[in-house]
Amino acid sequence: MRNGKTISAIIPVYNEEKTIESILLTLISIDYIDEIIVINDGSNDHTIDVLNKFSKYENVKIINHNQNMGKGYALYNGIINTKGEILIFLDADLIGLTKFHILKLVNPLIYDEADMVMGYAPKNKELINLLNPFKFLTGERVLYKKDLFPIINIIKDSGYGVETIINRSYKNKKVKLINLEGLIHPIKTQKVSNKKLCFIQFSKEAKEIFLTNVKFSVIKTLKNSKMNIGLKR
Repeated sequence: MRNGKTISAIIPVYNEEKTIESILLTLISIDYIDEIIVINDGSNDHTIDVLNKFSKYENVKIINHNQNMGKGYALYNGIINTKGEILIFLDADLIGLTKFHILKLVNPLIYDEADMVMGYAPKNKELINLLNPFKFLTGERVLYKKDLFPIINIIKDSGYGVETIINRSYKNKKVKLINLEGLIHPIKTQKVSNKKLCFIQFSKEAKEIFLTNVKFSVIKTLKNSKMNIGLKR
C-alpha cells in the first residue's frame, strides 16, 4: 500500500524461464506492492519450475493456463483476480528491472499526475527513441483497475492488441510516457534466431492489433448510434 492505495503487479508469462525469476525477485523486494499475480499462459519450457519457487510467498499468486490463451486473455484473468486499486502491468522478458523503474512508473498515479503511466526501454540512439512508434505499445504501464472495467471484455479477446485497446480508451485521460533508463526489453529477433518464426510471430501480432482495432471501432460506433437514437426519442 502506498499513500493509502493498494497496488498489484500483473505479469503474463509465456516461455520466459530465463527472465521471470529476476523480475519476481525485484517485485518481492518492494514493500508497497501488496500483491503479485503471474499468469503462466501455457508455457512449455521450464517457466512453471521457476514460478513454483515463489509459491511460498503469501503475496504471490500464480495462475496457470493449460494452453496459450493470448496476452489479452492473460491480462484479463489477472485483472479479475486482483485486489489492488492500482495495477502494474509488466512484460515477462525484461532485463535489468529495478525498484527505481517501478517507482518511476507508480509515482505519477500516486500523486495524481496521470491516469496512466507508460514506460519504455530506451534504445541506444536518442533519435530512434524519438521516432520509435512501438514505445506507445509498451507492456510496462500503471493504471487504475476501475478505468479498465468498461473495456474488460474487449481486453479478454484482444490478444496482442491489448495495449492498443487500452491506449484508445485513454484518449481523454492524462497519460504520461516515461523513459525507463537502464531497462532492456529484447526484441524478437534477439530472442528467436529462426527468422521464419520471427516473421510468423510479427505477422500474428500485427493481425491481432488490426482486428482488435476494428472490433473496438465497431463497438464504439454501435454505442454512439444507440446514444443518438435515444437522444432523438
